[in-house]
Amino acid sequence: MDWLYLGAIAVLTAATVGFVAFCASLGGAAMTAMYWLSGALTLALLAYLVYALFKPEDLA
Repeated sequence: MDWLYLGAIAVLTAATVGFVAFCASLGGAAMTAMYWLSGALTLALLAYLVYALFKPEDLA
């Protein structure tokens, strides 16, 4: 199961690096694209935290 998380982190890191390179090629619109990315990541984190709040892991 840990390999799944490591793979997801590797994919997200590669996607982020590619997105930053894409934003650098946009010039003035790069900040708008970065704002959209940060907003999407914020919503994804909020959804995960709400899910984890209502369905916590059983550690016992």
